[in-house]
Amino acid sequence: MNIRVLASMFVVFGMDMACRLRQASITPIDPPATHSVPVPDQTRMFEHAIFFGPKEGAVDEVAVEQMAPLVILEMTPDQISRAESDYCGVLNPEGYVTCGPMTPTVCFARQSVTIRNVEFSQYLYIWRYPPDFTRGRAMCDSGFDLQITLSTSGTPLVFELFPTSSKYRIVYVSTPLEASAMKEFGQPLLGRNFAIERSTSETPNFVVAGTINDGPMPLGPYIYLSAAPRREIVAVTCRCEKSLAKSFWAEPRYDMKLLESAELGRSSDLEQLLRWPTNMPN
Repeated sequence: MNIRVLASMFVVFGMDMACRLRQASITPIDPPATHSVPVPDQTRMFEHAIFFGPKEGAVDEVAVEQMAPLVILEMTPDQISRAESDYCGVLNPEGYVTCGPMTPTVCFARQSVTIRNVEFSQYLYIWRYPPDFTRGRAMCDSGFDLQITLSTSGTPLVFELFPTSSKYRIVYVSTPLEASAMKEFGQPLLGRNFAIERSTSETPNFVVAGTINDGPMPLGPYIYLSAAPRREIVAVTCRCEKSLAKSFWAEPRYDMKLLESAELGRSSDLEQLLRWPTNMPN
């Protein structure tokens, strides 16, 4: 059985292997943060949804495909009765979305970041929706970016989500990374939920939303979006978590397209945002 088939089986059946997401809550801090940073609540169940995953063999590099997000989009009964589809499209170098009505496509890029003088690989995935011309908007303003920072052995360390509808990012770290930070730094700082977080005075508008356990193999996350037109991120979980969707109306597979312009990539400031332990997990 090849590795892509194994990953697909692992996704479809949602095997619960004691992988549990630890949810952060925003607690009162002293001094108070300038803004309240939104955190997904991780508890919302979808009665009906569309399941998006990458096509097998969408890219030559297996790791890029395995780390690609599995997106679960909520569907309302009205949307199902009208047999609506909801597909993401290609982001071209000018920032516009171009796609056919039946061609879901995700852009990706390979990047790197230096932390404690060590270079770590990153994968960036760009999920966008076509512009809504009915509201007079020519540019696409709906979707998110997912940036995954990998350990030196290729397992996920940090998941950063950048919703286009918010100025805040949503960040999860791996459970082994948080464990390493706790071993070196002790308990979380005042007003924080995780040892990996810097003080509220250093990063007042940044929080870690939770931790995600490593699965039996390196894989990207489930990302749950509320129904259109809002399409807000309501949960991010490991693939070994039981699905939050009760039924899937459709399961389209998306193409993957290498990002054509480096200008659309994201620079990384993770070294300044987190307390990185000396001994990081491999």
